[in-house]
Amino acid sequence: MKSVEFIENINHVYRGKFAHSACIASSYGYGCYGRYIYIKCMLAENLNEVANGIAENDMFRISFWIDLPNSFNFDTDELPENLTMEAKSNSYVIKPENEYLYCNYKKIPYRKSKGTAEKLISVFGKFVDKLHAQLVEDLNNGNIHKNFKTLVETKI
Repeated sequence: MKSVEFIENINHVYRGKFAHSACIASSYGYGCYGRYIYIKCMLAENLNEVANGIAENDMFRISFWIDLPNSFNFDTDELPENLTMEAKSNSYVIKPENEYLYCNYKKIPYRKSKGTAEKLISVFGKFVDKLHAQLVEDLNNGNIHKNFKTLVETKI
């Protein structure tokens, strides 16, 4: 599977649960440590839906990193069979337990995964399912932060 097809599949899986949200995946990472695919999941679909139009003000703090060989060519090469996907961050904002804090974070469990592109897409799908279920549960229990409650209600 090529990196472009992998990214399309990741976006498709994410939009299956969050149809009106953004999943930004980039296969053109050339970091200091080599090449990688970067995946960032957002609850907002565009910057008009987040405070001050800043992407980092989104409710989700969810991103993944997939390392690739230094010699990998994004345009022509097939993805290797032994990929590793790590969560850079895997939480979202909830209302604080202490009235003096702005917010707390709810972590969604995720362990580093290794395998083929197809396996990583499946693992990502399970993570998105857990995320959606936990978000619905927090919405029903009144744990969503007041600044994001309307956005969550429109996205789920």
